[in-house]
Amino acid sequence: MNTLLDVLTAICALLGGLVFLIGGIGLSRMPDTYTRTSVIATTTSLGLALFTLAVLFHDFTLVHLLKAAVAIVLQTGVSAVS
Repeated sequence: MNTLLDVLTAICALLGGLVFLIGGIGLSRMPDTYTRTSVIATTTSLGLALFTLAVLFHDFTLVHLLKAAVAIVLQTGVSAVS
């Protein structure tokens, strides 16, 4: 079970980093402020959710599961995804 959680941690952390990298590349390629804001909001929501899941899988408890769920819901709820 511990190996499975370690693999899930690594996968989520790598995917989160990849999302942020792709968002940074996309940010430099967007022509105006509004599309840049959309790119940053989308990649921040997804990247932060993946990193939060990686931390959750690294130290999995019920309390951390509730904290991660609240953090992900609040982040996606307040971001300006259009």
